[in-house]
Amino acid sequence: MLRSLVGDIYALLFGWPWLAKLHLAGFYLCARALGLHNYSSARISGEGVAIRMGVAGKPTPVVFDVGANEGQWSADVLACCPSACIHAFEPQPRLAARIAKKYPGVNVSNLALADEVGALELYDYMSHEGSQHATLLKGVIDGIHHGQVQRAQVPVSTLDAYCKQRGIERIDLLKIDVEGFEFKVLQGARRMLAEQRIDVIQFEFNEMNVLSRAFVNDFACCLQGSHRLYRLLPHGLLPLRTGGHWVNEQFVFQNIVALRKR
Repeated sequence: MLRSLVGDIYALLFGWPWLAKLHLAGFYLCARALGLHNYSSARISGEGVAIRMGVAGKPTPVVFDVGANEGQWSADVLACCPSACIHAFEPQPRLAARIAKKYPGVNVSNLALADEVGALELYDYMSHEGSQHATLLKGVIDGIHHGQVQRAQVPVSTLDAYCKQRGIERIDLLKIDVEGFEFKVLQGARRMLAEQRIDVIQFEFNEMNVLSRAFVNDFACCLQGSHRLYRLLPHGLLPLRTGGHWVNEQFVFQNIVALRKR
C-alpha cells in the first residue's frame, strides 16, 4: 500500500530522537485541524454547529443541557432559537439557582444524570466551589487538575426516568458535559436511545476518559443501533469510523456529535 510505503520511508529518514520536537509540533498542528484541543471558543470547538443542527427548522425544539454549570451553553441555544424548550441539569444548588434566576424560561433541575437513580458524591475544588471541573468521577480534581478536593452528596437520576416522569417523548438536542461521566449519562438513556427518540447528541471526550475507562469505541457501541459519530471541526464534521482507533482514541479535548440515523 502506497501510504504504508511512504510511512516506512519517512520513518527511516526522519525517525531520529533529536527531531522529536519538530514532529511533535507538526503532530499538534495536525491534531488541531482534526478537532483536538479546540476549546478556546465556540467557533473553534464547533459547538455552534451542533446547536444549529439540533434546533434548525423546529419551532419548539426540546433541548437537554446536562452539566449546565452557569448556563452559558443554554444561553447560546436561546440566542440561536429563542423558542427552544430547555431542560438544564446542574447538581450544585448555588449554580442551579443562578441559572433559574437568570433564565426563567429554562426548566432547571438541581440534580445530576447518570446510569441509575440515587445519590453520588460530587467532587470539586476546596478553594473554588462551583467550578466547571466539578465531577462525579473520582480522581479528576486531584489527579488531573492537582487541586485539593471537597466532596458533597448530590441526588442523581437517569435521562429515561426524567423523561418518563415529565412525559417527554423526544429530545431534539442532548448536550452532555459532565467531566468524564458522559458515558454513564448515555447508559441511563437506554430506552430513549433504543426507541430512537434523541436526534442529536453532543458530548465531550478528553483525558478524563482515561479515569472513567470509557473509549470512543464504547460510545460507538452504545449508539451503533441509533446514531453515527462525528468529531466537530471548526468547519464541519469528521466521521469517526469503526476501527479507526488511532484517530478516534485521542484522550484530549474534543467535541463529538452523534446524529440519529435517518
